[in-house]
Amino acid sequence: MLTKNRTAAFKEFLSDPQIREAIESGTIFELLPTLNEYKAQELRAWLNESAKQLLREQDNPELAIVRTREAYARAGYDRQWIDQRIRSVSARHELTSEWFRRGIREGEQFRALTNEMMRAAFGFDVETYRRYKGLFRSGHHLRDHMTDLELSLLSLGETTAAELHRTRRSNGFDALLSDAKDAGRVIKSARHEIEGQLGRPVVSASNHLRSIPTPPPRPASAGRIDRDHLTDLAA
Repeated sequence: MLTKNRTAAFKEFLSDPQIREAIESGTIFELLPTLNEYKAQELRAWLNESAKQLLREQDNPELAIVRTREAYARAGYDRQWIDQRIRSVSARHELTSEWFRRGIREGEQFRALTNEMMRAAFGFDVETYRRYKGLFRSGHHLRDHMTDLELSLLSLGETTAAELHRTRRSNGFDALLSDAKDAGRVIKSARHEIEGQLGRPVVSASNHLRSIPTPPPRPASAGRIDRDHLTDLAA
C-alpha cells in the first residue's frame, strides 16, 4: 500500500500538464525517454504501483470500490454523499448495459437517450445542467457535483428506465427513447412532490468546486427549460 508521503508525491508528479497529457493521450512511453532522471524514476514508480494496484483489484474487486471511496473522501465529500455516488454508478451501469443489449452501439445514441431522460426529469440536458452548476471544464463531471437528492432521483430514473425496457421488451433506439422519456416524467413528478414538501427546488446550482466561477449567459441553443422548471432557476 502507498504511504501518505508517496501518495502526495505521486499527486504532485501527476499534476504536471505534460505528464497528464501523455497519460490521457496514450503516449506516456514515448515521453519517458525525454524526461530527466528524477521524473523518469517517478513515472516508472507510478506505472509499477498502478500495475500492482490493478492486479490486486482484479483479485479482489472490492478494493476498487474502497479506492474510489478514499479518493472522494480526500476530495472532501462526506460519507453519505459517497454512498449515494457509489449506488449511482451501479444504476448507470445497469441502464447502459440494457441499452447495449437492446441494440445501442453509438456514443451519440447513448448521449441522446441520457439527455432525453434528463430533460424530462430535471428540465436540463446534461450540458445545460453542467453550465447551471458552473461546470465549464471537460474534467468537471456533473454527477460529482450533484447533491444527495439530485443523485438519488437520477439513480431512480435510471433504474426505472431499465425496468421499463425489461417490462416492455423494448428494442431499438426509438423504443428505448420513449421509455427514457417516460422514466424522466416519473422522476419529474416525484421531484415536484418533493419540492412541494420541502418548499424549495431540488435542482441546485451548487457544486463541489472550491471556487465557483460566475456562469456566462446561457446561449439559446444550450437547451430549453420547461415552464414549470423556471422556479428552479430562481433558486
